[in-house]
Amino acid sequence: MEIHRSVENTFQPLLPVLPSGFGGKIARIISNTGNPLILAIAASVLVASSVSTPSAWQWAFFQIFLTIALPAFYILWLLRQRKVTDFDIYYREQRIKPYLFTIFCVSAAWLITVIWQAPYLFRTITAAVLIELTCLFIINRYWKISAHSAGAASFASLLIYMGGVSALPMLVVIPIMAWSRLRLRRHTLLQTIAGSLLGICVFSLTLFTFS
Repeated sequence: MEIHRSVENTFQPLLPVLPSGFGGKIARIISNTGNPLILAIAASVLVASSVSTPSAWQWAFFQIFLTIALPAFYILWLLRQRKVTDFDIYYREQRIKPYLFTIFCVSAAWLITVIWQAPYLFRTITAAVLIELTCLFIINRYWKISAHSAGAASFASLLIYMGGVSALPMLVVIPIMAWSRLRLRRHTLLQTIAGSLLGICVFSLTLFTFS
């Protein structure tokens, strides 16, 4: 159950007790390696490797710096300032500023990709990320939703878009990620389902509409 309290300027040390044993360790590995920022890096690398233009890797490094590295450093700074409990930001109330900062970074990246005519796939996935982040931010103001599940679903949708029917087995990453978040007591089942559906809908609609 989520604890509602003001955490804007105070460090909140109360976190769910992490499960012990083999299952708990596996859940932590899945959750850490499937962090949305890590999956975003993987997505940029995959897109760059599939785009046959000389500037593809330059755009990938640009995307990684502006939309992934800067938000990550900002969260680490908040953590150092004791404004958030952990890198995953367990408390919904603490996620407002990180979401706004990340939305700003992704908006800037999208404008730059459009103005300087980046390869269409970079423009499209940046637009999809911006839409998804905005939805997550709005929902998070009223209800906690799983960004990890949304990220896993988005990544799976991108793989299917790029790989076709042969990539359908990658959908398995969605329930695996949901299980890890449930096992770590970071989300409820409904929160993981909502995040997964959001990721699938936003990325699939954006990719297949603007491709």
